[in-house]
This record gives sequence, structure tokens and C-alpha cells, in this order.
Amino acid sequence: MARRLLRRCCLAAALVGLATPAAANTRALGAGAPEAAEQRYQIGLQMYRAGRFAEAAREFRVALTMVPDSARLAYNLARSLERSDQLEAAIEHYQLYLRLSPR
Repeated sequence: MARRLLRRCCLAAALVGLATPAAANTRALGAGAPEAAEQRYQIGLQMYRAGRFAEAAREFRVALTMVPDSARLAYNLARSLERSDQLEAAIEHYQLYLRLSPR
């Protein structure tokens, strides 16, 4: 059940047109993002690239608390949670990503 919902969320994210692998998504969070959130984001990307998905999720989660309207952070957190087999949390953050994404 969770895997089916996860697949649907991933498909919806792809249809939004912004879905790219977290490790490849290296653009800055934006001019208004606090510097600390950007640092956490960059650390999260490094952890993701190294295959340390739980650690990446922790960094993205902290950054998301600093910039709660960031679709990019929600997506990267969802990907990291999915890769660390935290499927329910991944679904929750994919859904957040879809709510935050521009249509």
C-alpha cells in the first residue's frame, strides 16, 4: 500500500516537471534563503551523493524548518527518506513538495 502511494507521489512529482535526482540538483535555494539553510542544503547534497541517505534527510529536514516553503528542500528530503526506506515520511514530503511546487 505504502509503495503504491509512494509510486503515485513520485509520478505526480515527475509530472509537475521539477523532479530531478537530489544529487544533481545543486542550484542555490534562492536569494531569500538564510545562509544556514543553504549550508545545510549543501551538506545534505554531499551526504546524498555519498549514499548516506539518513544523514542527508536530517540535513534537508533542518534546512526545511528554516525555509518551510521550499519545494526543492521538500523534494530532496522526500528522495532521501525514500532511499533510507522511510516510506511514510517520504510520501508525506512528496505531498508537501507537490503543494509547494508552482503549477
